[in-house]
Amino acid sequence: QINRSATPVEMPPTAVNAAAPTEGPDSLGALANLARIVSGRPTATDVASMIWAHIRHIVPQASCAFFVHEPARDSVAVRFVAGEASTVLQGVEIKVGDRLTGWVAENQQPIVNSEAQLDLGPEAAFLGLRFCLSLPLVSEGQLAGVLSLYAKDAFTAEQAQTLENVLPHLAVMFLAIGKRGDSAAVPTS
Repeated sequence: QINRSATPVEMPPTAVNAAAPTEGPDSLGALANLARIVSGRPTATDVASMIWAHIRHIVPQASCAFFVHEPARDSVAVRFVAGEASTVLQGVEIKVGDRLTGWVAENQQPIVNSEAQLDLGPEAAFLGLRFCLSLPLVSEGQLAGVLSLYAKDAFTAEQAQTLENVLPHLAVMFLAIGKRGDSAAVPTS
């Protein structure tokens, strides 16, 4: 059951653990992402990585997947994953209109606390993921992608509202990256 909230070269996929250390290679990667963002030439992975650094404080027990809209294939494809479910989320591509994430892409409406299994299939139960919060990345009616979060516990109304208020501003960056043609060259991180 879906619950709506009322209120080109591809690089090999990699994953980010939600509990990444603050020093070492991961922090150097974050520094490189920040440098590209400041220079004005960020990739979708750079932006998603920086966003995840903040989102994980809002939803600390969640796994996330940033899906980028692929109009030529009428789908959304994972370009960044993080959290315990990273291995299940890597490489996922969903047709617009299919499953939870595809429904969000098609209708440009959020879904809050729907069954994660509707998006991830039996792997959700294997990982103990019960809930999905899926939010469209839309700017001026144009779909840039979808952010889907998966967790064992239900998302709070406050968490959903906080993310719903911030994501439209971030969609602008993803659309700009897509117009440059960088989205197809973005690795999953």
